[in-house]
Amino acid sequence: MGFDTISLQQHDFHFTIELNRHAARNSLNDKMLMELQKAIQSASMETECKAVVIKGNSEIFCAGMDLHELSTCCTSENTGGIKRWATNYMNLLYLMHTTPKIIIAKVDGNVLAGGVGLVAASDLVIASSKAIFRLTEILWGLLPAMVAPFLTRRTTIQSAYAMALLSRSIDAKEAQSIRLVDEVHENSDVALQQILNHFEHLSNTTLEELKRYFFGMQRITKKTCQHAVEKTVELLTRQEIQKKICAYASSRQLPWNTDQ
Repeated sequence: MGFDTISLQQHDFHFTIELNRHAARNSLNDKMLMELQKAIQSASMETECKAVVIKGNSEIFCAGMDLHELSTCCTSENTGGIKRWATNYMNLLYLMHTTPKIIIAKVDGNVLAGGVGLVAASDLVIASSKAIFRLTEILWGLLPAMVAPFLTRRTTIQSAYAMALLSRSIDAKEAQSIRLVDEVHENSDVALQQILNHFEHLSNTTLEELKRYFFGMQRITKKTCQHAVEKTVELLTRQEIQKKICAYASSRQLPWNTDQ
């Protein structure tokens, strides 16, 4: 199975997905969102598969939405491209949440905005000491509306709210203290292998039943997802926000300088 924006490797009882848009800081364009869904769906159909590992590289895990792609469809008259991106992103997080396979995020670099959503929607998060997490949406006049349902399920509402409100970077240890990260290890490869060794001796049925049982206690509904998509689309069609996105896409101008 060929992919352009990710690579997919099949192992004895798990799959590894590597985000592979390094030049674009692993930002999420439409194609990557669709390929990630396709890869997870493929893994979910494999009866021997117990887990899916998602990783970036040592510098960047994921920088969130692809602002350059988004800028091409940012018009208040035509919301089709914006709605398509938002829907595809939300569908990906929901798929990670509902697939019976255990999703493991292996984080070694920076995680920004929508990238935090990939982390929050994972079942387990392993981070090296180099990992940095930041919600930047407020700087653009946006809300992390689609990230929030998954982030608040992992942390607390107040912790997620503070991350969104302050938009400051937090390191792996602080992320672990608010339960965004499960394990911090100097070498994330070692920590990942220990978890996979543990899974090797567990039955697929038990792992799937455990995930289904716990997630059933606090399930994220499709209604919640739809509300998040609608809020995101509404914000992205505001002229002042589109101006900031287009300025950044054309000249790398940061949002707090767009009025100068």
